[in-house]
Amino acid sequence: MVVDRAYPVGLATGFRVLGPNPHQEPYPALLGGVIGRFRFDFDGYVTVEPDYRLRPHADSAPPLFLSGLCESSHGIGDAGSFSLLPLRAVTILGGLRKQGTA
Repeated sequence: MVVDRAYPVGLATGFRVLGPNPHQEPYPALLGGVIGRFRFDFDGYVTVEPDYRLRPHADSAPPLFLSGLCESSHGIGDAGSFSLLPLRAVTILGGLRKQGTA
């Protein structure tokens, strides 16, 4: 099978606390196979851009966005706030459009 177009994929991974501390996960377990393509900051947190895209090591990495789990980069309001879901969705859609995938 030949795929000639990339399609955005949304994954519901649940609500976990991400971070470098013992009671936290360094990244969502679902990303285990690809996490090496993305950057962590000096404190050990996954680097998340303002549009919720993970910052890759190389431009050739496909765009990967998180919805939620971004308290370290987007503030405590990002922690499970269902009222912010529409705003995050619009922000992510804008990021996908900027990448040319939506």
